[in-house]
Amino acid sequence: MRKKWMVFAAFFVFSWVAAANEVGGVYFVGNSITFHGKSEKIGWMSSWGMAASSSDSDYVGLIRKSINEYCTYEVRGVYNYAFFERDPEKNFPEDFNKIDFNNGVVVVFLGDNVDRGNEAIFHARLESQLKNIPGGRAIVVGTWWNNIMVDDFLEKLSSKMNARYISLNGISSFDENRAVHENKFVAAHPSDAGMNKIYEKIMPEIIKICKKD
Repeated sequence: MRKKWMVFAAFFVFSWVAAANEVGGVYFVGNSITFHGKSEKIGWMSSWGMAASSSDSDYVGLIRKSINEYCTYEVRGVYNYAFFERDPEKNFPEDFNKIDFNNGVVVVFLGDNVDRGNEAIFHARLESQLKNIPGGRAIVVGTWWNNIMVDDFLEKLSSKMNARYISLNGISSFDENRAVHENKFVAAHPSDAGMNKIYEKIMPEIIKICKKD
């Protein structure tokens, strides 16, 4: 009987330590601001968040560098779902279901590429995905280019799903927050300063979630 008790006690301690040391994941679901591969056509020759000067300077890189100062989370996935924004009816992101929603946080930064007339289907499809995320583990970021209709939906959806909503309203209106580039599409994206502004909005919300784990 004594041996059985000792085995049970050892198993309990091991399980408790394993759970205490479990590392939560941070997943980023966004568009070109989150990640964009090289494209000679538009003169973008990098593979990170457009239009930061380096992978360490985009908002994902800034979070990756600083997150361990506050908690044991680690960046586990960075996804560009711009194809879903542009045609949400046909381009349903199936691999969204591969994300581990139960341990960590999901940062959803979508909406800037939604065409007029596609808002309703985008809203419906995004809601069907966010409902799978446990309450309080999703951070929904408003649009960079200030799409008022989409932002209004994102804020209401966040409230409905118990997600944290972050508004970027006004940040892109300042020249220093937009990139300098010969291509107008690239130049409309965040500069390093703009990326830092996004980071400063998102990071505190990640910390609030990870402190509860």
